[in-house]
Amino acid sequence: MNFKETAYYILARKRKSRITTAIVEIALKEKLITIQGKTLKRTMCVQIYVDIKTKGVNSLFSKSERRKFGLRKWKDKINGMSSKRTFKDAAYNVLDAENKPLSAQEITKIALQRNLLLKIHPNCYQKY
Repeated sequence: MNFKETAYYILARKRKSRITTAIVEIALKEKLITIQGKTLKRTMCVQIYVDIKTKGVNSLFSKSERRKFGLRKWKDKINGMSSKRTFKDAAYNVLDAENKPLSAQEITKIALQRNLLLKIHPNCYQKY
């Protein structure tokens, strides 16, 4: 298996976001990768990160926290998005993928196009 396949296999089986150090340690312990070297963690991290950057929402991986990766399908529970996803999460995803400054309007437009946000009719809000 290559690094991305190994990471996907481990994440899918463990059902928990992990830092690349933990992914590599599990892979070596279970002999899923046999390469030895000083940069295995960095190589794993770069390959997952590049996959996310190049494929965007079509990547199998998602960045759940700083230096932590999970599977995108965990976030895609309801109509292609997480029930707990906030605008902040969507904005982070857009800004991370676009890698340039954007206005709130631009972020919102891109997030809606990528199904990172639900478009809710204004009359659907409940009054408390």
